[in-house]
Amino acid sequence: MVMWRAILFVGLCWLFIMVRSSEACHATFPEEDITEVPTTTVITSCSSATPLLNANLPSAGDHGVQVVPAGTTAVGATITVYCIQGTTPLIVGSIVRVLFDNGVTAVQNLDNYSTPSGTFFEQFTMTCTSSGLWDVSIFETLAPPLPNTPIGPRNGIVSSPGAIQCT
Repeated sequence: MVMWRAILFVGLCWLFIMVRSSEACHATFPEEDITEVPTTTVITSCSSATPLLNANLPSAGDHGVQVVPAGTTAVGATITVYCIQGTTPLIVGSIVRVLFDNGVTAVQNLDNYSTPSGTFFEQFTMTCTSSGLWDVSIFETLAPPLPNTPIGPRNGIVSSPGAIQCT
């Protein structure tokens, strides 16, 4: 019986020494190795597109810009922008100039839509992306004074204020 108590005593002492010397059964990690899991913010809408537009109005009533619908837009939704020519006879038609975020500048000069009053306007679309930025789609043409020869569709991200000009 003495033998059994001696073995138990030695075993418990050994276990106590192991625990005290941090050689426990599981691995330990230094606190600086533990990192927090980053959280992801889900963007659900784009802010108003109006700050991206520079109407470049030479005088009151000559040009206008309409954004339909105006205000905040849900991700995936598309809005339509109209650059409208005014009533001044010297203005031949509207022109849209877009400076895309990738540095490309493109022009749409189709005078493709007319109103009952005889004025012309350009129409293009903007789609709200999941990044919260606007993807602008135009039909590119040669820039004036060259003839408004179609080049083809062009689209890209626009995020700088005034990067879209209706002149």
